[in-house]
Formats: sequence, C-alpha cells, structure tokens
Amino acid sequence: MLDTYPRELTQNPLKKIWMPCRNGHIAQRRVCMTNCPTLIVTVGLPARGKTYISKKLTRYLNWIGVPTKEFNVGQYRRECLKIYKSFEFFRPDNEEGLKIRRQCATSALNDVRQYLSVEGGQVAVFDATNTTRERRGTIVKFAEQNGFKVFFVESVCEDPEVIAQNIVQVKLGSPDYIHCNSEEAIEDFMKRIKCYESSYQPLDEVLDRDLSYIKIMDVGRRYLVNRVVDHIQSRIVYYLMNIHITPRSIYLCRHGESDLNIKGRIGGDSGLSARGKEFAKHLRKFIQEQNIKDLKVWTSQMKRTIQTAECLGAPYEQWKSLNEIDAGVCEEMMYEEIQEHYPLEFALRDQDKYRYRYPKGEDVKWSPCI
Repeated sequence: MLDTYPRELTQNPLKKIWMPCRNGHIAQRRVCMTNCPTLIVTVGLPARGKTYISKKLTRYLNWIGVPTKEFNVGQYRRECLKIYKSFEFFRPDNEEGLKIRRQCATSALNDVRQYLSVEGGQVAVFDATNTTRERRGTIVKFAEQNGFKVFFVESVCEDPEVIAQNIVQVKLGSPDYIHCNSEEAIEDFMKRIKCYESSYQPLDEVLDRDLSYIKIMDVGRRYLVNRVVDHIQSRIVYYLMNIHITPRSIYLCRHGESDLNIKGRIGGDSGLSARGKEFAKHLRKFIQEQNIKDLKVWTSQMKRTIQTAECLGAPYEQWKSLNEIDAGVCEEMMYEEIQEHYPLEFALRDQDKYRYRYPKGEDVKWSPCI
C-alpha cells in the first residue's frame, strides 16, 4: 500500500570507509565520487590580489549554491603571533619563523579537512602564498589522502603600478601595520615581498602539466588554464576570466509603472502607463545629473523596460535573461486570483520567492548576467 503522505527527504553527509594501507596500518579514505569536494589553492607573491580573489570566489560560489569557506593562513599566523614586528619574520633563513608558518599552514589544512569531510562543505579556499613546488606538493598529497580535488589559482603581476596600488589600498589597512605610518608600512612590506621572491617557483607548463590550475597574468591581460576536470572548476575559470577589479558604479532601477501594474496583474508585456512615462523622464534627469562617462545601459526585452531605457538618451543593450520570469499558468493573473485558484502555489511562492518556480513557468537564473 502506498504511503498517504510523501516521505520526508533527508540529506546525509558522505560516509567514510576504512581501507588498509600497504604498510598494514588502517587509513581513512573518502568514497571516490565524481562530486567530491574541491580545495582551491592560491599561489603568488604578496600584493598580487590573492586574498581579493579568494574572497570574491568564496562569495560567488556560495551565491550559486556551493557551500564554500575561505581559510586565510595569514589570519592563522596573526592569531598565533599577536604582535607583528617586521619583515624579518618572513626571511628564508629565519628557522623559527619558518616553523611557525608551517604550523599555521598545517592548522589551516586541518580545518579544511574538518570543513570538507565533516561539516558538509563542498569547496575550501586555501589562501596563502604557496610559492614553492614543495609546499604545493604537500597540499596535493594532503588532498589525495582525503579524497579532495585540487585547483590552483596563481596570480602573477609584474606591473609596479598595480603592485604599489594594491599595497596602498589593501596592505596599509592590514592588522600587521596598525601601529606604523604609511611610509614604514610600505617599506616593510616591500622587504617582505623580497623575502618570497628568492624562493618563488611559479606554476610551470611542463613541470606542473598534471595539475589543474588557472594562471592570471597582469590583472587579467593573459590567462593560462590547464586540466580543468569538472563543472566546479569550469565555473571558477569562467568567473575569474570575467571578474572586474577596477572600481565602478552600478545603478539598479525598476521600470516605470506599466498598464498591467495598474490592474494589479503580474507578468505580461504591456507598455508604460502615463505615470510610468513621467517616471522615465525624471530618471533621465537624474542620470544626466550624475554626468556618467561612457554610460552603458542594460535592459530586458520587455516593452516597459525598453520604453524606460529609451528616455535616458543613452545606448542600451537588451538581455533576454533580464526579462521578468515567466509566471506560466499564472501569467497576467492578479495575486488574489492566484491565491484562489492555486492556493498551494501561492503559499510556496510566499515562502521562498528566490527558488520558487511557477507551474509551466520559470525561476531565477542570473549566471549569464553577473
């Protein structure tokens, strides 16, 4: 006999299995799955935008529904050493400093394991310099032992102006330099970079041909992509190749009131009402007052948005993906009518508008626009 009510869906964490190693010891090994977790590893000298990239990637992946967390080794170091003294800590011949930095990296990797293996994370971003092939090899071995995929993101920049700008904008606000003036901070940080340069081994097309990575050169002027093996890595590559790092202003605006808005009906493709046209004129005045150079306007392909954009007197581009979602069987209905004829659908939409899909209609998909 069939159940009267649908069974509750549950999501269980991926189970682990125990496998004997060759030396006779028992080792914990993750089930080999296509959709196994991914460890993103940054590579590059200081002041190359690694942390910026890490934060952007983490935010983006979480936004598209992939549980992601950033692990910044510099933060682990600050928690271990409450007071930063100088660049001397990063000298390659500073054995004590090297020992502490290795301990911090190990602590961060242990937290990565906890997040991906126990807490249900799908992607971890390991944000550190990772400038030597030895360090990267250690990370790859760690990932293999735990059943994680590894994807390296290297940022290479030789433009002195870009490096200087990054130091001024980001590093001067670092907790390491809160007790220094700007000149002292810049001088110390430049010396810190020198400490890494002597041992820096960039990702190499021949030596690292078996690794999965993207190399970003001179803030996106060139890219090198190698061995992308799954959907997550392809999304990462696509995002990083389209990311903007220069400051810009983005204005978001609704279209003017439409004829169907007046009637309280959703969807449709009606034009602007009299008040909607008046709104478009005021919007044009506002935009002109901003005096925006090379203004670009994006609009949907609906009449009401095109009519609003035409009043601006600026070139505009139509995007189908900016169209209001198709309400399917509820198209051009009033909310009261939807509640009367489709009470369950009305309640489901009210609970979660972002993920709700109308019967024979659409839900939200932003990827082509971001």
